[in-house]
Amino acid sequence: MSQLGASINELPLPPPTTQEPYPEQPVEVDDDYITSDHISPQPEGTISLITGFNRNIRIYMTMNELIGVEMCYGINFFDWSAQKNIISNGLVSAKQTIEDLPEPLQIVRGESEQNNSSELDHAGLTNYPPGAPESQAENDLRRALETEPLQRRQLQSEIQKANIHASQLATRSYFVERYLNLRSAHHEAAKDDKDELVAQERESIVQDLFAVLTSISQRNLEPNGQSIINKIRQVASTLVEGATEHKGPVATKAEDYLNRFIDILVKLERCGTAAVVGAQDEEEELRNWANLREYQLQFVSSGGFLSGDF
Repeated sequence: MSQLGASINELPLPPPTTQEPYPEQPVEVDDDYITSDHISPQPEGTISLITGFNRNIRIYMTMNELIGVEMCYGINFFDWSAQKNIISNGLVSAKQTIEDLPEPLQIVRGESEQNNSSELDHAGLTNYPPGAPESQAENDLRRALETEPLQRRQLQSEIQKANIHASQLATRSYFVERYLNLRSAHHEAAKDDKDELVAQERESIVQDLFAVLTSISQRNLEPNGQSIINKIRQVASTLVEGATEHKGPVATKAEDYLNRFIDILVKLERCGTAAVVGAQDEEEELRNWANLREYQLQFVSSGGFLSGDF
Protein backbone atom coordinates (compact mmCIF):
# COMPACT_ATOMS: atom_id res chain seq x y z
CA MET A 1 0.00 0.00 0.00
CA SER A 2 3.00 2.32 0.27
CA GLN A 3 2.80 2.89 -3.49
CA LEU A 4 -0.63 4.43 -2.96
CA GLY A 5 0.35 6.80 -0.18
CA ALA A 6 -0.42 4.77 2.95
CA SER A 7 1.50 5.68 6.08
CA ILE A 8 4.31 3.31 6.92
CA ASN A 9 2.70 2.85 10.36
CA GLU A 10 -0.44 1.45 8.76
CA LEU A 11 1.35 -1.53 7.24
CA PRO A 12 -0.12 -4.73 8.71
CA LEU A 13 3.06 -6.80 8.20
CA PRO A 14 6.58 -5.60 8.99
CA PRO A 15 9.48 -6.81 6.84
CA PRO A 16 10.92 -10.24 7.74
CA THR A 17 13.96 -10.56 9.99
CA THR A 18 16.35 -13.43 10.72
CA GLN A 19 14.51 -13.98 14.01
CA GLU A 20 11.03 -13.62 12.49
CA PRO A 21 11.15 -14.63 8.81
CA TYR A 22 8.13 -14.86 6.62
CA PRO A 23 6.68 -18.36 6.14
CA GLU A 24 7.42 -20.23 2.92
CA GLN A 25 5.20 -19.32 0.00
CA PRO A 26 2.41 -21.79 -0.79
CA VAL A 27 3.30 -24.68 -3.08
CA GLU A 28 2.07 -23.87 -6.58
CA VAL A 29 -0.38 -26.75 -6.83
CA ASP A 30 -4.17 -26.52 -7.15
CA ASP A 31 -6.36 -27.86 -4.34
CA ASP A 32 -7.47 -30.79 -6.50
CA TYR A 33 -3.99 -32.29 -6.20
CA ILE A 34 -3.58 -31.86 -2.45
CA THR A 35 -4.69 -34.47 0.09
CA SER A 36 -4.20 -34.74 3.83
CA ASP A 37 -0.98 -36.74 3.41
CA HIS A 38 0.27 -36.03 -0.09
CA ILE A 39 0.80 -33.26 -2.64
CA SER A 40 0.75 -34.42 -6.25
CA PRO A 41 2.53 -32.36 -8.90
CA GLN A 42 0.62 -29.79 -10.90
CA PRO A 43 -0.22 -31.18 -14.36
CA GLU A 44 2.28 -30.09 -16.98
CA GLY A 45 1.07 -27.22 -19.13
CA THR A 46 -1.42 -25.89 -16.55
CA ILE A 47 -0.34 -23.25 -14.08
CA SER A 48 -1.75 -23.32 -10.58
CA LEU A 49 -4.08 -20.57 -9.42
CA ILE A 50 -1.65 -19.99 -6.56
CA THR A 51 1.08 -19.00 -9.04
CA GLY A 52 -0.35 -15.51 -9.57
CA PHE A 53 -0.84 -15.09 -5.82
CA ASN A 54 2.80 -15.95 -5.15
CA ARG A 55 4.01 -13.60 -7.86
CA ASN A 56 2.12 -10.70 -6.32
CA ILE A 57 3.76 -11.51 -2.99
CA ARG A 58 7.18 -11.33 -4.63
CA ILE A 59 6.35 -7.95 -6.16
CA TYR A 60 5.47 -6.40 -2.82
CA MET A 61 8.41 -8.06 -1.06
CA THR A 62 10.76 -6.00 -3.22
CA MET A 63 9.83 -3.09 -0.94
CA ASN A 64 11.03 -4.85 2.23
CA GLU A 65 14.46 -3.23 2.36
CA LEU A 66 13.06 0.29 1.92
CA ILE A 67 10.24 -0.33 4.40
CA GLY A 68 12.70 -1.70 6.96
CA VAL A 69 14.90 1.37 6.59
CA GLU A 70 11.92 3.69 6.94
CA MET A 71 10.61 1.92 10.03
CA CYS A 72 13.96 1.78 11.82
CA TYR A 73 15.76 4.97 10.82
CA GLY A 74 14.11 6.90 8.02
CA ILE A 75 15.88 7.00 4.68
CA ASN A 76 17.34 10.46 5.35
CA PHE A 77 19.49 8.84 8.05
CA PHE A 78 21.70 7.59 5.20
CA ASP A 79 23.82 9.53 2.74
CA TRP A 80 22.77 9.97 -0.88
CA SER A 81 24.92 7.09 -2.12
CA ALA A 82 23.22 4.63 0.26
CA GLN A 83 19.77 6.04 -0.55
CA LYS A 84 20.40 5.48 -4.25
CA ASN A 85 21.45 1.88 -3.65
CA ILE A 86 18.42 1.07 -1.50
CA ILE A 87 15.91 2.42 -4.02
CA SER A 88 17.63 1.25 -7.21
CA ASN A 89 18.05 -2.26 -5.77
CA GLY A 90 14.33 -2.37 -5.05
CA LEU A 91 13.53 -1.09 -8.53
CA VAL A 92 15.69 -3.71 -10.24
CA SER A 93 14.14 -6.46 -8.10
CA ALA A 94 10.61 -5.25 -8.93
CA LYS A 95 11.41 -5.37 -12.66
CA GLN A 96 12.74 -8.92 -12.33
CA THR A 97 9.58 -10.26 -10.69
CA ILE A 98 7.76 -10.63 -14.01
CA GLU A 99 10.66 -11.65 -16.23
CA ASP A 100 9.88 -15.36 -15.92
CA LEU A 101 6.10 -15.19 -15.74
CA PRO A 102 4.28 -18.23 -17.15
CA GLU A 103 2.81 -17.47 -20.56
CA PRO A 104 -0.85 -17.19 -19.38
CA LEU A 105 0.20 -14.36 -17.04
CA GLN A 106 2.28 -12.41 -19.56
CA ILE A 107 1.28 -9.18 -21.27
CA VAL A 108 3.01 -8.70 -24.59
CA ARG A 109 3.67 -5.06 -25.35
CA GLY A 110 1.77 -4.02 -28.47
CA GLU A 111 -0.73 -6.88 -28.21
CA SER A 112 -4.13 -5.32 -27.55
CA GLU A 113 -6.99 -6.94 -25.67
CA GLN A 114 -8.84 -6.96 -28.96
CA ASN A 115 -6.09 -9.04 -30.60
CA ASN A 116 -5.64 -11.24 -27.53
CA SER A 117 -9.30 -12.08 -27.05
CA SER A 118 -10.57 -15.46 -25.95
CA GLU A 119 -13.54 -17.58 -26.97
CA LEU A 120 -15.54 -15.78 -24.28
CA ASP A 121 -15.33 -12.58 -26.34
CA HIS A 122 -17.03 -14.19 -29.33
CA ALA A 123 -19.78 -16.14 -27.61
CA GLY A 124 -22.30 -13.31 -27.20
CA LEU A 125 -22.06 -13.53 -23.42
CA THR A 126 -23.03 -10.73 -21.03
CA ASN A 127 -21.25 -9.82 -17.81
CA TYR A 128 -24.30 -9.58 -15.51
CA PRO A 129 -23.78 -7.69 -12.23
CA PRO A 130 -23.18 -9.78 -9.06
CA GLY A 131 -26.64 -8.91 -7.72
CA ALA A 132 -28.46 -10.38 -10.72
CA PRO A 133 -31.01 -13.13 -9.97
CA GLU A 134 -29.74 -16.67 -9.52
CA SER A 135 -31.91 -17.82 -12.41
CA GLN A 136 -29.36 -16.86 -15.02
CA ALA A 137 -30.07 -16.01 -18.62
CA GLU A 138 -28.68 -18.23 -21.35
CA ASN A 139 -26.06 -15.64 -22.24
CA ASP A 140 -24.96 -15.04 -18.62
CA LEU A 141 -21.17 -15.26 -18.40
CA ARG A 142 -21.53 -16.95 -15.00
CA ARG A 143 -23.40 -19.85 -16.56
CA ALA A 144 -20.67 -20.36 -19.16
CA LEU A 145 -17.98 -20.36 -16.50
CA GLU A 146 -19.82 -23.03 -14.52
CA THR A 147 -20.12 -25.35 -17.51
CA GLU A 148 -16.79 -24.63 -19.26
CA PRO A 149 -13.90 -25.29 -16.83
CA LEU A 150 -11.20 -24.48 -19.39
CA GLN A 151 -12.74 -21.07 -20.12
CA ARG A 152 -13.14 -20.50 -16.40
CA ARG A 153 -9.44 -21.21 -15.87
CA GLN A 154 -8.49 -18.86 -18.71
CA LEU A 155 -10.57 -16.07 -17.22
CA GLN A 156 -9.05 -16.65 -13.77
CA SER A 157 -5.58 -16.32 -15.29
CA GLU A 158 -6.59 -13.11 -17.09
CA ILE A 159 -7.87 -11.61 -13.83
CA GLN A 160 -4.65 -12.53 -12.04
CA LYS A 161 -2.59 -11.18 -14.93
CA ALA A 162 -4.26 -7.78 -14.70
CA ASN A 163 -3.58 -7.56 -10.96
CA ILE A 164 0.04 -8.72 -11.25
CA HIS A 165 0.97 -6.16 -13.89
CA ALA A 166 -0.89 -3.32 -12.17
CA SER A 167 0.84 -4.15 -8.87
CA GLN A 168 4.24 -4.31 -10.51
CA LEU A 169 3.68 -1.01 -12.30
CA ALA A 170 2.59 0.68 -9.06
CA THR A 171 5.67 -0.66 -7.25
CA ARG A 172 8.09 0.41 -9.98
CA SER A 173 6.42 3.82 -10.16
CA TYR A 174 6.79 4.29 -6.41
CA PHE A 175 10.52 3.49 -6.50
CA VAL A 176 11.09 5.80 -9.47
CA GLU A 177 9.23 8.78 -8.02
CA ARG A 178 10.84 8.29 -4.60
CA TYR A 179 14.27 8.27 -6.22
CA LEU A 180 13.56 11.38 -8.29
CA ASN A 181 12.25 13.31 -5.28
CA LEU A 182 15.35 12.43 -3.28
CA ARG A 183 17.56 13.31 -6.24
CA SER A 184 16.02 16.80 -6.25
CA ALA A 185 17.29 17.26 -2.71
CA HIS A 186 20.79 16.20 -3.84
CA HIS A 187 20.86 18.04 -7.15
CA GLU A 188 24.43 19.13 -6.62
CA ALA A 189 25.68 15.51 -6.63
CA ALA A 190 27.15 14.20 -9.88
CA LYS A 191 24.88 11.93 -11.92
CA ASP A 192 25.78 8.28 -12.54
CA ASP A 193 24.41 5.09 -14.05
CA LYS A 194 21.67 4.82 -11.41
CA ASP A 195 20.27 8.18 -12.49
CA GLU A 196 20.24 6.96 -16.08
CA LEU A 197 18.54 3.72 -15.01
CA VAL A 198 15.75 5.60 -13.25
CA ALA A 199 15.24 8.04 -16.13
CA GLN A 200 14.94 5.16 -18.59
CA GLU A 201 12.64 3.31 -16.22
CA ARG A 202 10.20 6.19 -16.03
CA GLU A 203 9.93 6.14 -19.81
CA SER A 204 9.48 2.37 -19.77
CA ILE A 205 6.68 2.68 -17.20
CA VAL A 206 4.74 4.90 -19.63
CA GLN A 207 4.91 2.27 -22.36
CA ASP A 208 4.15 -0.61 -19.98
CA LEU A 209 1.18 1.30 -18.58
CA PHE A 210 -0.31 1.62 -22.05
CA ALA A 211 0.34 -2.08 -22.63
CA VAL A 212 -1.72 -2.83 -19.51
CA LEU A 213 -4.45 -0.33 -20.37
CA THR A 214 -4.93 -1.69 -23.87
CA SER A 215 -4.64 -5.40 -23.10
CA ILE A 216 -7.14 -5.81 -20.26
CA SER A 217 -10.91 -5.50 -20.30
CA GLN A 218 -13.73 -4.83 -17.87
CA ARG A 219 -14.08 -8.58 -17.44
CA ASN A 220 -10.52 -8.74 -16.07
CA LEU A 221 -10.44 -5.45 -14.18
CA GLU A 222 -13.76 -5.49 -12.38
CA PRO A 223 -13.26 -8.67 -10.29
CA ASN A 224 -10.13 -7.11 -8.78
CA GLY A 225 -12.25 -4.34 -7.30
CA GLN A 226 -11.43 -0.68 -6.94
CA SER A 227 -7.86 -1.33 -5.81
CA ILE A 228 -6.62 -2.18 -9.30
CA ILE A 229 -8.32 0.85 -10.89
CA ASN A 230 -6.81 2.99 -8.15
CA LYS A 231 -3.33 1.56 -8.78
CA ILE A 232 -3.49 2.22 -12.50
CA ARG A 233 -4.94 5.70 -12.04
CA GLN A 234 -2.25 6.57 -9.46
CA VAL A 235 0.53 5.50 -11.81
CA ALA A 236 -0.95 7.48 -14.71
CA SER A 237 -1.52 10.56 -12.53
CA THR A 238 2.06 10.42 -11.23
CA LEU A 239 3.42 10.36 -14.77
CA VAL A 240 1.33 13.38 -15.76
CA GLU A 241 1.66 15.46 -12.60
CA GLY A 242 5.37 14.88 -11.94
CA ALA A 243 7.91 17.66 -12.23
CA THR A 244 8.61 18.70 -15.81
CA GLU A 245 12.32 17.96 -15.47
CA HIS A 246 11.49 14.34 -14.62
CA LYS A 247 9.59 13.75 -17.85
CA GLY A 248 11.34 12.19 -20.80
CA PRO A 249 10.17 12.46 -24.42
CA VAL A 250 7.84 9.44 -24.21
CA ALA A 251 6.11 10.71 -21.05
CA THR A 252 5.74 14.18 -22.55
CA LYS A 253 4.21 12.92 -25.80
CA ALA A 254 1.88 10.57 -23.90
CA GLU A 255 0.29 13.24 -21.68
CA ASP A 256 -2.84 13.75 -23.77
CA TYR A 257 -3.50 10.01 -23.92
CA LEU A 258 -2.82 9.62 -20.21
CA ASN A 259 -5.11 12.49 -19.23
CA ARG A 260 -7.99 10.92 -21.17
CA PHE A 261 -7.44 7.54 -19.50
CA ILE A 262 -7.17 9.22 -16.09
CA ASP A 263 -10.48 11.02 -16.61
CA ILE A 264 -12.26 7.73 -17.32
CA LEU A 265 -10.55 5.87 -14.47
CA VAL A 266 -11.47 8.61 -11.98
CA LYS A 267 -15.12 8.28 -12.99
CA LEU A 268 -14.92 4.50 -12.53
CA GLU A 269 -13.41 5.01 -9.09
CA ARG A 270 -16.26 7.30 -8.06
CA CYS A 271 -18.86 4.79 -9.25
CA GLY A 272 -17.19 2.00 -7.34
CA THR A 273 -17.03 3.90 -4.05
CA ALA A 274 -20.64 5.07 -4.02
CA ALA A 275 -22.40 4.04 -0.80
CA VAL A 276 -25.69 3.34 -2.55
CA VAL A 277 -25.84 2.05 -6.11
CA GLY A 278 -29.09 2.57 -7.99
CA ALA A 279 -30.15 2.03 -11.57
CA GLN A 280 -28.79 5.44 -12.60
CA ASP A 281 -25.42 4.70 -10.98
CA GLU A 282 -25.29 1.33 -12.72
CA GLU A 283 -25.96 3.00 -16.06
CA GLU A 284 -23.24 5.55 -15.45
CA GLU A 285 -20.75 2.84 -14.56
CA LEU A 286 -21.60 0.91 -17.71
CA ARG A 287 -21.12 4.10 -19.75
CA ASN A 288 -17.71 4.63 -18.18
CA TRP A 289 -16.65 1.07 -18.96
CA ALA A 290 -17.90 1.56 -22.53
CA ASN A 291 -15.90 4.81 -22.78
CA LEU A 292 -12.78 3.04 -21.55
CA ARG A 293 -13.27 0.29 -24.11
CA GLU A 294 -13.85 2.82 -26.89
CA TYR A 295 -10.73 4.76 -25.97
CA GLN A 296 -8.71 1.54 -25.81
CA LEU A 297 -9.75 0.79 -29.37
CA GLN A 298 -9.05 4.36 -30.52
CA PHE A 299 -5.59 4.24 -29.00
CA VAL A 300 -4.79 0.88 -30.59
CA SER A 301 -6.19 1.85 -34.00
CA SER A 302 -4.01 4.99 -33.99
CA GLY A 303 -0.94 2.83 -33.55
CA GLY A 304 -0.61 3.52 -29.83
CA PHE A 305 2.93 3.69 -28.54
CA LEU A 306 4.08 1.73 -31.57
CA SER A 307 3.28 4.70 -33.80
CA GLY A 308 5.78 7.36 -34.74
CA ASP A 309 4.50 9.56 -31.94
CA PHE A 310 6.19 7.29 -29.41
